[in-house]
Amino acid sequence: MARFRLDLAILVSALGAVGVAAPGCHKEDIQTYAVPKAIEVKDEPVLGDAPKERMLGAVIPHGDEVWFLKMQGPEKDIEAHKAIFDQVLHSFHFLDQKDKPVAWVTPPGWTSQPEKQNRYATLVLDKKDTPLELSITRLPGGGNVVANVNRWRGQLSLNPVTWADLPKVTTQVKLESTTAICTDFVGIAKKSASMAGGPERPPAGREPAEEANGKAPFEYTMPNGWTVVPDKGGAIRPVAAFQVVEGNQEATITVTRLAGQSGSIAMNVNRWRGQVDLPEASPEDLKRDVQEFTVAGNRSPYVDLLGPKTGGRGPQRMLAAAVSQGDSTWYFKILGPADLIGRQKPAFEAFMSSVRFRGGPNG
Repeated sequence: MARFRLDLAILVSALGAVGVAAPGCHKEDIQTYAVPKAIEVKDEPVLGDAPKERMLGAVIPHGDEVWFLKMQGPEKDIEAHKAIFDQVLHSFHFLDQKDKPVAWVTPPGWTSQPEKQNRYATLVLDKKDTPLELSITRLPGGGNVVANVNRWRGQLSLNPVTWADLPKVTTQVKLESTTAICTDFVGIAKKSASMAGGPERPPAGREPAEEANGKAPFEYTMPNGWTVVPDKGGAIRPVAAFQVVEGNQEATITVTRLAGQSGSIAMNVNRWRGQVDLPEASPEDLKRDVQEFTVAGNRSPYVDLLGPKTGGRGPQRMLAAAVSQGDSTWYFKILGPADLIGRQKPAFEAFMSSVRFRGGPNG
């Protein structure tokens, strides 16, 4: 497998050029699932003479969570208080304490209200003539940047963008321990629950595994010894989940689909590293860790991460790949005790090699 050369800037990565030979696909134990349609990108709508609003937003990944900052209101009011948004953003940092995971500097004249309706906090400007709010929200999961940017654009009657267009409508802001992906949009507000103070919605692309018509986008061969795990619900629901048990050891295998290109390679690798108790990757770590595996004809970033022995628990090991297919990214992951994952690595790679997406080049 070839090594990658990685650009650490968020949203930019370059893949190597050598694939991995795939074993044949068998027809037994095949299960299938559905993929959403691609987003059609159109010219920006004509906004007309209706009062325009401006929205400032920031997507901040951290471990297994993504945090969101957002401030929206009339153009002139947001312009007058943009420096406040920037001040809060640059002061935002992670404490990683159970009762206080994050902190920031509340600007003079603003008050911080406690968590409600799935918001972690809301900063409110104490002026009756300029009612402004800056919301701070968190969601579990790796973060689907494109889906969240398009959700915000939709709230201002703007057309969605593709992954390729994302650098044109976002900027990157370096924070203390991560990089925020920031937006600044002007449009005509749609009066929706999410705009009027309701909770941030989970990103698009987390639909149930099967569509109503019963058609499925991919098939695979399940290795011997694996068993299917029922859907347990939750904010991020895997399309398929399995487990393998040997003696008193157990490993879990998941296949998860998110719409769009769900974060940069560096973001995904650091999220995975955190799950096996490894620190954030250095440039040298990324060059060493990220290899390549071919899934359904797609050369995909693939990692093999071994964590330390911590808390009386033996070292955990993870194999994971991020596969781009159409307008979605599919995440294949196996996690468990290091020696069990070592024995299961050939089966996991055979499983990935057996995947065929319907309608794709290998469908």
